[in-house]
Amino acid sequence: MDTCSNLDHPVAGKVLVSGTPVTINSEVTTTAQLPPEHGQHTEEVLLELGYTWEEIGALRDSGAV
Repeated sequence: MDTCSNLDHPVAGKVLVSGTPVTINSEVTTTAQLPPEHGQHTEEVLLELGYTWEEIGALRDSGAV
């Protein structure tokens, strides 16, 4: 069973993406998705860790993130 898919990436064009390597009863449980872009979830993760928007802004301004 082939678990790879060709997907259109907004920057890189067509990319080959691996899907779920494990199936149960030959059923595909998820579809292949593009990986996140660099830094795409930075704000979300920092907010979950308890940082404020002001602290996140300061980290961005300093070049830390």
